[in-house]
Amino acid sequence: MLRLHYSNRLEELVPPLADEIEKSQRCDPLARATIIVPNRVIEEFLKLRVAERRGVAANLGFPFLRSYLARALAQAEPDLRVLDADELELAIFECLRGQLAGRARAFEPVRR
Repeated sequence: MLRLHYSNRLEELVPPLADEIEKSQRCDPLARATIIVPNRVIEEFLKLRVAERRGVAANLGFPFLRSYLARALAQAEPDLRVLDADELELAIFECLRGQLAGRARAFEPVRR
């Protein structure tokens, strides 16, 4: 189940996060708790604060949003995938190039 907690102060997110981790690990001690983070600094901060609050921070996964979504999409639809910025830019360029191939004269001022 996906739960969303948000605040403009990171330290206020630690108590509800630690409580959710404790609740989920009490139900299934071997299940990995997944916490989506924006960067490694936040990951380390949360690990330390959760360990400080609970005594230990074990069996936690901290994927970035892109990798989490890519993994979830691969499980739901193996034929689809999440594109990064470079791949998306290339796909848009190829789409435009294919559509504009027959209209070269109309876009001559843009080309110049």
